Amino acid sequence: MSEVAVIVRYGRIYAIANVVNRAGALLLIPLFTHVLTPGEFGIYALIQSVSDLFAILFGLGFTGAMTRYYLEYHDDPVARAQVVSTSLLTIVTIAIAVVAFSYPLATAVTAAMDVSRENRDLFVLAFGALATIVLYEFACGYAVARKQVWTFFGLSVGKAVLLLGFNLLLVLHLHLGVAGILWSSIACFGIMGIANAAVVLRETGVHFSRSHFDHLLRFALPLVPSAVANAGLGVAERYFLNSLSGAASVGVYSLAQRLAALLQQFVAAPFSQIFFVRRVETLVQGGDDDAHSRVLLLFLMVMSLSALGLSLFAPEMLAVIATDSYHDAIALVPLLALCFVLASLNLNFEIGLYYTRATWAIPLVGILSLAVCIPADYYLVARFGAMGAAMALVLVNVARIAATLWFNARYGTRRITLDWTRTVALLTLSTAAGVVVTTRFVLAPTLMTFSVKVLLFLLITAGAFVSPLLDTRSRHDVLALLARFRRGAGSG
Repeated sequence: MSEVAVIVRYGRIYAIANVVNRAGALLLIPLFTHVLTPGEFGIYALIQSVSDLFAILFGLGFTGAMTRYYLEYHDDPVARAQVVSTSLLTIVTIAIAVVAFSYPLATAVTAAMDVSRENRDLFVLAFGALATIVLYEFACGYAVARKQVWTFFGLSVGKAVLLLGFNLLLVLHLHLGVAGILWSSIACFGIMGIANAAVVLRETGVHFSRSHFDHLLRFALPLVPSAVANAGLGVAERYFLNSLSGAASVGVYSLAQRLAALLQQFVAAPFSQIFFVRRVETLVQGGDDDAHSRVLLLFLMVMSLSALGLSLFAPEMLAVIATDSYHDAIALVPLLALCFVLASLNLNFEIGLYYTRATWAIPLVGILSLAVCIPADYYLVARFGAMGAAMALVLVNVARIAATLWFNARYGTRRITLDWTRTVALLTLSTAAGVVVTTRFVLAPTLMTFSVKVLLFLLITAGAFVSPLLDTRSRHDVLALLARFRRGAGSG
């Protein structure tokens, strides 16, 4: 079976799991945007960005480190069990500490973010939710490391059902607003995280290995500053938006970012969940590097076309999930979608630094990104509002990729390659087309305009496939994969 077929085979299961995993959150967006004003939604977005930052500090990168060493000990099940148990016990200890210190943490954050003290209790709840989320994320990471796609699928279904149910009860029925959203997260991830932690420890046994802990910590700690810097990007842009344009601008920007994040959730995440593991395995054990380069180019074509599709259908999506007060989010989608494409591309070149264990370089890239972000946000948000924040984020992602490529070429591996001519052409054309349709040709959603857009998108997709944007061997890979699917459908 070809590498493309293997990645697609597992990737489509992860894709279905991610659809289910995000289904609850997606179904809740219309609820949030209709129940919450843009200002309230902006406060929720601020809380979420701060939560993302602290989630990295609380997790300390142990889930990623666990995955790396779990794959390395492929012939030693005892060492694998010790690595998993040590990582989980560390995360459980941190989660307990977070809950214990949630109130002083919330007090400090509200003061630093220039948020009214009346929102302090919301941050307390957010820290409580984080303590449960890190346990759930560990369970998902463990399933991915073991290639247990159906376990991952089960975790995704459980999360979607519980998250949807609790939010409908607390936000819609009891009218608890942002507090209801946070309590729903505590209940959902508390049930899932604690239950799965018990299951994992029962499988591995309760072991704490000091030597494995030291290895995990040495591997993970260099990743924390980078991840903190990356999460700091979200905090910085929302801070400047809130200070210079108001909470309503934060709400509009955050909704556009949620739409663009569909690329990450339904395309990039399923791909990375299998591609990351396969790529590390082939680097460690040897494999066809050229095949992975072609797979990466195909992935970028799918991401670019999906980004264009999001831009085309942004008006229809906004009409379904939000009120007219969020209309300005449409114009932000193309640039934010490009940012998600660039972020996923950067992650694939970071694999080289993971492989050579040169993870010390990753925080330097993150710090550089944050250094670009702060002045860019300050200057562009002051002049262009939410659009300025999107423009700044594009600049940040370009700088991050340039830095990652530089470090990977010197301290990673040159075995990770990409056809940059086709890549730049794909990203430029898809983004330019998205900007045009969201700023110059925004039409009222009707059945006629929707049908025309569908036809246009299908023609663009077909044109991209036969154009020079795709090389002959990659085109052959796609045709061979389609033929395999047809044979499988026929035999079924």
